[in-house]
Amino acid sequence: MHKKRSIIALSILLSGCSYFHIYHPDIQQGNILEQKQVAQIKPGMSEYAVQHILGQPVLTDVFTKNQIIYIYTMKPNHEKMTQKKLMLTFSNGKLVKIEKNEI
Repeated sequence: MHKKRSIIALSILLSGCSYFHIYHPDIQQGNILEQKQVAQIKPGMSEYAVQHILGQPVLTDVFTKNQIIYIYTMKPNHEKMTQKKLMLTFSNGKLVKIEKNEI
């Protein structure tokens, strides 16, 4: 009888777990860039000066030597993932194009 009660209690407890939201931590990946850092970046700056302000990019494209891409993704608890991308294009060692987007 005691064993039967234990099994019933255990099955009720385990079936109740589906009604609770399980905690999922926020997941941040990539370069965390502040708006004041990005505002300091101006066309004509050297690649070294840009990386001094923003830091090293997490991803490096070996096929495109004249671009630096900073990517940041955020996946909050039970919400849609957001991605921010800052793509900088250089010509002759100087910054010529700044592209920002949020996906």
